[in-house]
Amino acid sequence: MGRPSFILIGVAVLATAPAIGQTDASIGAGVGTVRFPGGANLGVVSIGPALQRTAPGQSLTLLGALSLLRQNEWSAQARAAYWAATPSFDGRWRLAADIALGGSTGGTGSGSSGTALLVGEVLWIAPKWGIALGGGPTSGWITGALPATAAHGRLRGWWQDRSGLVLVSGSIEPTRLFGAWYTDASAGVEAHRGPVVARLWTTARVSAAYGSKAAALASAELRLSPTVTLEASGGNVLPDPYQGFPGTAFVSAGVRLHFSPAKEARVPTGSGPFTVIRRDGTVLVRLRQRGPSTVAIAGDWNGWTRTSLTHVEPDLWEVALPLSSGTYHFTVFIDDTAWTIPAGVPSVPDGMGSVVAILTVF
Repeated sequence: MGRPSFILIGVAVLATAPAIGQTDASIGAGVGTVRFPGGANLGVVSIGPALQRTAPGQSLTLLGALSLLRQNEWSAQARAAYWAATPSFDGRWRLAADIALGGSTGGTGSGSSGTALLVGEVLWIAPKWGIALGGGPTSGWITGALPATAAHGRLRGWWQDRSGLVLVSGSIEPTRLFGAWYTDASAGVEAHRGPVVARLWTTARVSAAYGSKAAALASAELRLSPTVTLEASGGNVLPDPYQGFPGTAFVSAGVRLHFSPAKEARVPTGSGPFTVIRRDGTVLVRLRQRGPSTVAIAGDWNGWTRTSLTHVEPDLWEVALPLSSGTYHFTVFIDDTAWTIPAGVPSVPDGMGSVVAILTVF
């Protein structure tokens, strides 16, 4: 009986879009309906805590769910995911590792199951797009059955529009499990407009051994305040060969309360003009700031990797960035304190109750 709520927690994972440099602890409550093969329906009431911590070059996500089903049945799920990348080298290249653990259990002898994934990858990141190639083992286990380990490859890519408010991404993931291959090809789009975030994600599975099929998910979030978000989602999910979950369709809605709302972006004391100058094929970023020991900048042009500014005068810091024309988002670190927006620089909401600064290159 644990399968429907695993589907709902899977939707929560897909809907995650944390902002950089902050921690978000929250708890959500919602209701949903899951439709199984053969026409059976099941109603679910679910409570799910979440903790997300992101910073330049790394991201940690902890998710859980306790679901109440019909006839006093219950199920519980948990997922932990951590992604970390090295600083960039040769301007564009980075190495990264992706680790994820998940598990599900339920009442009345329904047993338990789990998965583990480890992927190492090489990334090439441009200001508004990038690609990553990697692979590693993926394992799964079910109560009463032998664990299984598969060889898992992954090629993924992403692209942002000039405003940074629309993100398109996709992946191709070939997997060899129990001596047979299947390949999942996915594509999605995410759009931000004020307090609303909308997402659409599609996946096609191609396999002679496991059968070819397709699925699509859609979700929307409305951030009412820094502490309250309304959530809704629906679609269908492909079967999970590692934990034995069937393909299903679902619809769900709920509310999420945030206990650690985003930090207010601040203007540093003594901040002077922030200027952008075209020079020798690069963009020279300058900030006048009195007093700090270090100043750095992180933006969406290189996956939010922190880049140090050089102290060239008593109150002047600068760095040359290889940026083409376009609109970028960034934050400044003053003595390792993030969420700093230089005086006079415009900003936009980051989707989590705070703001990020805008850098426009002509």
